[in-house]
Amino acid sequence: MQLSLPGVPGTPIDGPDMVDPEFGPATGTLSTTSKGRGLADCGSTEAWTWSMAAFQLRTLALQDQCGGAEPGDWPTLFRSR
Repeated sequence: MQLSLPGVPGTPIDGPDMVDPEFGPATGTLSTTSKGRGLADCGSTEAWTWSMAAFQLRTLALQDQCGGAEPGDWPTLFRSR
């Protein structure tokens, strides 16, 4: 199964390539966070929710340039309602 990221060209996410994936059975939420460096000043974080047929992207934050930003300061590129 591949989970793509809207607005981020060439970034399909395939299960084995997820970094530290977590699944919450009670909420049906699959999440992953990938740090570009140990400082966590770049990387991405995504969360999907199971909708009885497929995972639907819920949130996507991406900081593609490492430059001293805090993880909480990563720009949100996608947020569902």
